Amino acid sequence: EPAPAPTAPTQRPTSGAPAPRPTSRPTREEGHEGDFVVAGYVENWKTWDTGDLDGYNTLLYSFLTLDPQPNPDQPRDLRWDGVAIYESMTRADVLDVMDATEPLYENPHNWQRQKIVGLMDFCAATGKRFVWAFGGWSDLKRTIADDQVDALVDQLVALLKLGGDGIDFDWEHLSDAKDSDPALYAQQRVVVGKVIVALKDALVAEGMDDAIISYTPRYNAFFTSDGAFGNAPIRTDGEGIDVLNYVSEHSTFGADAIDYVHYMMYDIDAREGFAEATEGYFVEEHYDAVIESSLPYIDVSKIVMGFEPGPQAYTGKWGGEEHDRATIALLRPVIGGVMFWAVNDVKVSPQNGRTVGQNSNALAAYAAGL
Repeated sequence: EPAPAPTAPTQRPTSGAPAPRPTSRPTREEGHEGDFVVAGYVENWKTWDTGDLDGYNTLLYSFLTLDPQPNPDQPRDLRWDGVAIYESMTRADVLDVMDATEPLYENPHNWQRQKIVGLMDFCAATGKRFVWAFGGWSDLKRTIADDQVDALVDQLVALLKLGGDGIDFDWEHLSDAKDSDPALYAQQRVVVGKVIVALKDALVAEGMDDAIISYTPRYNAFFTSDGAFGNAPIRTDGEGIDVLNYVSEHSTFGADAIDYVHYMMYDIDAREGFAEATEGYFVEEHYDAVIESSLPYIDVSKIVMGFEPGPQAYTGKWGGEEHDRATIALLRPVIGGVMFWAVNDVKVSPQNGRTVGQNSNALAAYAAGL
């Protein structure tokens, strides 16, 4: 099972027989009319230069957390305190961070608020979407209880009233209790779906139905552990199946309560993820398997494929810039978008001597130009 680095946005029992594999690759023209998403995660613990971000049409501020003290080395095995959603740089209630006090210097968190508002203003001026990324590897392992859903949703709606175009759920420990606590495991595998259903209803009730709701699991979100897609079994198999089954059954909007699913297709050697893989990085047949596994649950237009172009966590291997360009060109007519971790990541790739951020921004510009 991958153990992603704290800086990676990494993201349940599954039911039913595996869906039959389509005989041909779908195209976006068959059922999707909309802008191709080019999304980039922004690490809030590093500086960023908006002059590097022209290629993106969506930027995700990373991270908001349930934990007031997110721990990248040892995420805490706790549940949300119910008090606040925390902005992870200030470790304060994000509603307090974003409070436009009069005068602003009376806000003790204004040093970070200025950075956030600057990024929001940049997005507004350039036609981009600013989305709050919520979770991350460092966040609480037990996320929230079912009876905390409404309180959490109230705070998310209050936040979006202050600013931002949506929320991205990047809760990465939903399957951690698989072998230790069956009841907790079953509850965690669907809790994201419960939050999404309630959040969508609340946003619509507030006239904010255009706010983005995205969900970020690993690439195997719609795999079953029987290897139907050539996949090797991993603990997190089928997380997306459980989430989407819940959302489809309980939301009046069905699967459309979720705008996009961002797939973390990195942080693991492809030979660990797919039984017959011969290279350490993912290739066309693996991307096809991910797409095909998703189609019984979401429209192809919701698929946003993830890239981390450089050194990766756990055993992940990068195929190089040209490989990613070729992959993006292949995916461009088929799916809803691509995303990159991360626009300002400073790890340097020995393959081309550039940082992950520089590689991400170059590939985003390439994707935008296709």
